[in-house]
This record gives sequence, C-alpha cells and structure tokens, in this order.
Amino acid sequence: MRVRKVVPRRGRHIRGYFLSKKLNRMVAWESLQERDALLLMKLSPGVLSYQEQPEEISYWDGQAICAYVPDLRVSLCNETSVLVEVQPSQELERPVVKAKYQQIEQHLQEQG
Repeated sequence: MRVRKVVPRRGRHIRGYFLSKKLNRMVAWESLQERDALLLMKLSPGVLSYQEQPEEISYWDGQAICAYVPDLRVSLCNETSVLVEVQPSQELERPVVKAKYQQIEQHLQEQG
C-alpha cells in the first residue's frame, strides 16, 4: 500500500495509473519518467514485485529531520529489495539535490 496518494494533476505535470498484471492492480505514477520505470518493472522477468511510494523515511539533513518517500521499492528474483528514485539526470546534477540524496543514502546505510 502506498504511504501517500498520487498528487492530483496540477499545472503541466502528467500523472496517471495503469493496470499491472504482475501486481493484479492499478499502479500510480507521477511523471512520464516514473511511468516508464514502472513499465520496465512490469515487464522485467527479474522483478518479482514493486510498490510505488512504499514508505516514508525520516533523515537528518544537518539542520532538521526531513521526510522522504522513494518512488519505488523493487523486489528482485535474487531475494533483494531496492529503493528507486526516478529523476532526470540533469536534476541529479544540482548540488542541493545531490546533497539531499547523499544524506538519505548515508541514513539508509547507518540503518542497515
């Protein structure tokens, strides 16, 4: 179950749902890149299951406790699970965004 609902359509961002036969339910997406990533998960034989907006993670950004919700949790055939964030590569090059994801990564590593 998603920890938050897909934000209703505002402005120029496209959001929607598609039927996943792998999950036997409708799957929500919040950007075209996220939709494409979900379609890859749907079609990949190495993916057992996936969940959009799977959990809220609290982390320390150096000044305050912040909340972060990853785009996906993917369960793979090799019994591992990975969190996935879908972003355009140019967005990830921004120093503020890069620092945010480094802090989240550090927090997750500390939590094991």
